[in-house]
Amino acid sequence: MNSHSFKILVALFGFIMLSMTHNAEARKRVPIFFSTGDDISEIKDASIQDLMFLNGESTEGLDLSALKTEVPSGYKVGLMHSHIAILFMDLWTWDGKIVLFKGDTYYDISIPQSEAINKYGKPFLYSFPLLLLILGGALIVYLLYMSLVVASSRKLMKKNTGYNISTPPTPTPTPTPSTPTPQPAPALESSRPQQPQGVPRPKTTVNFKKDFTPEELQQMYDNSDYQHALGLVDSEGLESGINHLFAKGINKTEARYGLKALLKAIQEAQADVEQEPLPV
Repeated sequence: MNSHSFKILVALFGFIMLSMTHNAEARKRVPIFFSTGDDISEIKDASIQDLMFLNGESTEGLDLSALKTEVPSGYKVGLMHSHIAILFMDLWTWDGKIVLFKGDTYYDISIPQSEAINKYGKPFLYSFPLLLLILGGALIVYLLYMSLVVASSRKLMKKNTGYNISTPPTPTPTPTPSTPTPQPAPALESSRPQQPQGVPRPKTTVNFKKDFTPEELQQMYDNSDYQHALGLVDSEGLESGINHLFAKGINKTEARYGLKALLKAIQEAQADVEQEPLPV
């Protein structure tokens, strides 16, 4: 834990200690650290109208000023409820009901609870216990702090290395063997003398060989590119073999003539083997 986080925890603990608002009587009745049981939250001092309303009696036609001297003082309207408390602060509350109380003694009312709650409502800290509010606020502060730490770390990493952690690099796709990448420079043209830059190349017509010597055919047959092209011709057709050689930098016309010549030579060699008589 760094010093900044420690300061935040110290400030939060100080806020918790200053936020303890339960009265002195409640602190005497419960242990210091943890408590559970029933408690009464004061709503207001009980007037003659409150006493009669909670008793289910009507005040119509009565001289309330004359009755004030006959009503004992010190009665209050409150909400009695069960609770779980830590450090004198409620963490959870339930089973709230309106009662009349004086000191440590309470009295049940005669009217329905729904009618009394509609008139007096519920204390805010019953619906939203104090310790629950503090813990929720501390969680929100912690999440905001961590989001700021992560954001500053990303900015620092991007500044130092130029790498953005939130957007990982996109992998470069590699071409598959079934989709060869065509090359812009054919092999036949690479053997020609290069013209100086700035001088226009004269237009010429290239005449490809249609007939090959046995030595040239043997060289093509021994070439791995032509071997692969012959396999493609057997499995997929002549155009597949031509496209493969074109991808290797051989002009399509030259590839077509070469493959046809190789296929013809192979067929003739197979025919000679079939016609040769077997030794006796």
